[in-house]
Amino acid sequence: IYPDAPVGTISISSGYIMAAPDEIYWTIKGKGGHAAQPHLNNDVIISASQLVVYLQSMLTKFKNPVIPGLLSVTAIHGGSAPNVFPDEVKLMGTLRSFDSDWRTKMHKMIVEKSTEICKLYGTECEVKIEGGYPAVFNNEKTTNFIQATAKEIFGEKAVLDFEPKMWGEDFGFYAKEIPSTFWFLGVRSGSETEMPGLHNSKMSPDEEALVYGTALFVEAVMRYFK
Repeated sequence: IYPDAPVGTISISSGYIMAAPDEIYWTIKGKGGHAAQPHLNNDVIISASQLVVYLQSMLTKFKNPVIPGLLSVTAIHGGSAPNVFPDEVKLMGTLRSFDSDWRTKMHKMIVEKSTEICKLYGTECEVKIEGGYPAVFNNEKTTNFIQATAKEIFGEKAVLDFEPKMWGEDFGFYAKEIPSTFWFLGVRSGSETEMPGLHNSKMSPDEEALVYGTALFVEAVMRYFK
């Protein structure tokens, strides 16, 4: 479903439309102690701070600017008192990519650079990368077929171009093996100009969209097997 588009529309395009999503977990360990004696401690807070800044610079230094990709740190957990350096800080984040070679390169570099940055501050860094599903690639032939079918039953204006997103979707496993097309069903009510996006607890899709989604699925299957 696609909250950015109104009910009665589908959004679709060929080529890469969604990224390969990888989860990354960092654990930075040092020597905690009294905040008034920083010279006796190995500060995991400053290690984590410098690491986050450096990770963002990797996108400008180690990626062709015309290739989509992102690295986001989304959580930092560490410390429990204003006068105490903690022994450990944990971070979480995600790497998103279309290019498999760059993805592999970044996996290796994230581990290497994270270890090096933390070592500068006398701390240790453990990195765990959980590889996600492949990027979603829409086959041109099957995409043209779905577009043509949708235009015939809903009209030309109901078929919108989809701008690729750095989201992730396990449909990528199917698309990697056979020619496939992933399309997006508009679910925004006609009375709304905008609605909360995906993963937002306040997103409330208009159930009328189910009629359009079902109709397109059925019609596409019937035409494909004629």
